[in-house]
Amino acid sequence: MAILQIGSHLMVDMKGKIVRMLLSLRKLVQRTVHSPRNKLRHCINSQVANPGQASHSTTEQHTSLLAHQGIPSNAFIVQNNQSKPWIVDSGASYHMTGDFNILNNFQPCTSHSRVRIADGSFSIVARRGSVHLTKDLLLSSVLYVPKLNCNLLSVSQLTRDLNCVTKFYSNLCDFQAVDSRKVIGSAEMHGGLYLLKENNLQNRQVHSSSCVPKSVTFASNSMSISNFNSMSVESQVMLWHYRLGHPNFAYVEKLFPYLFINKKANSYQCEICQVAKHTRHVYSSLQYKSSHPFSVIHSDIWGPSRVKNINGARWFVTFIDDHTRTTWTFLMKEKSETATIFHSFHSMISTQFQSKIQVLKTDNAKDCFNSILDSYLSKHGIIHISSCVDTPQQNGVAERKNRHLLEVARATMFTNNVPKHFWGEAILTATYLINRMPSRVLKFQTPRHVLINAYPLLFF
Repeated sequence: MAILQIGSHLMVDMKGKIVRMLLSLRKLVQRTVHSPRNKLRHCINSQVANPGQASHSTTEQHTSLLAHQGIPSNAFIVQNNQSKPWIVDSGASYHMTGDFNILNNFQPCTSHSRVRIADGSFSIVARRGSVHLTKDLLLSSVLYVPKLNCNLLSVSQLTRDLNCVTKFYSNLCDFQAVDSRKVIGSAEMHGGLYLLKENNLQNRQVHSSSCVPKSVTFASNSMSISNFNSMSVESQVMLWHYRLGHPNFAYVEKLFPYLFINKKANSYQCEICQVAKHTRHVYSSLQYKSSHPFSVIHSDIWGPSRVKNINGARWFVTFIDDHTRTTWTFLMKEKSETATIFHSFHSMISTQFQSKIQVLKTDNAKDCFNSILDSYLSKHGIIHISSCVDTPQQNGVAERKNRHLLEVARATMFTNNVPKHFWGEAILTATYLINRMPSRVLKFQTPRHVLINAYPLLFF
C-alpha cells in the first residue's frame, strides 16, 4: 500500500509538470504567432499571394507594424503618396483642394460657404487648412471642397499672403518674392495649364533629412545605408552639397567621383548659392584707341587728405589726355577751385597746342563738374560725360591714374623719409616721372614722347 501510495503521488506530480509544460508551450506559440514580425510577414505573404487584392488596410497595417517595431530610421520616413498637381488659377479667389489628406492644421469651416464647380453644381466648404508645398511656398487658408477633383492655386491669394509677383511666360510661370527678388516657385505648361513643379518638394524632403541627429539617423547602420542608396544620384549630390557648406560642385566631384559618372559637375545648379555668393559683374576694360591729342580728357578729383600739404592743399585734380596719356596735376585747397583750374587748363590747351577739347569725362561729382562747369562747357561746345552714381569703374582711366600717382608718391616718400606734409610735392614729382616712363597702353612708349611726336615744332 505504501508503495502504491508513493507511486500515485509520483503520477500526480508528473501529470502536474506535464500540464504546466503544455501551458508554457501554448503561451510561447501564441507569442510567436502574434509577434509584429510574423504579422508583417503575414501581410507581405498575403500581398504576394493575392497582388490584385492588396487593400489600403494592408498598407496601413504594414506601416503601423514598422512604427511598432521602433526602428529609429523609419520614424523619419514620410510616405509620399502620389497627389494631384496644383493648377495655377488666376480666376480663383482662394486656394482649393479636394484631397483632405494633404491638409495641415485644418479647422472646421462654420460659415457654410459654397463653391460653384465647373459642372455648375455647388459644393460646401467643409474645412480650412494649410499646405506646405516647398520651403518657400506655404499655402494658408486652403479650402477643402469634397466634390472638387483637382487642386487650385489662387494667384491673387498667393501674391497677397507671400508678398510676391507672378510672371507668366509662354511655357512656364514664376513666383518671385518682392523683397529678395528670389524665385520661390515655378510652374510648367502642360496641356494648356500651368502645373506647379514638384521637384522642389522632393528636394526639400531629401535635404530635410540632414537635420536628423546623427545618433538617431545611424542607429541602424544597415537601414541608413540602404535608405541613402535608394536616393537618386541628383539627390545624393545635392545632399552632400548642402552638408559640406555649399562648395563648388567640382569639389564635390573630387570627393565623390562615383556620383558623377554620367553627369558633369557644371550641370548642377543651386539657387541658394546664387543668392549667397553673387557678386557685381566685372566691368570690361576698354581697349585703347588712338585718336587726336586733347579730343578726349579724363579728369578726377582726389581728397580730402587728413594731412594738409605744406602750402595748405588737401585736394588735387588730374587731367589725362586720352590719346597721349599725358597727365597734368593741380593741387587745391578747396574743391571749389576746380572750375578756375579747368578754365586755365582749357586756355593753355587752346593757346599752346592750338587744339580744342571735345569731350570731358569725369565721375558723378555734381558739386564740382555738373553745377559749376555746365555753363562753361556748353558755351565752348564741350560734351560732358559723367559716370553713374557709385560706379567709379566707368571713369577707370582717371581712377587708375590717381592710384598710380599715389603709389609712386608713397614709395618715394618712404624711400627718402619725407615728412607727410610734403605729400603734394610728392604727387607732382610722381606726375613728372610717370609722364616720362614707358606705358604698356602706348606699346611701351612714354606719354611725353607721344605728345612730342604729335607736336614736334612745339618742343624745339
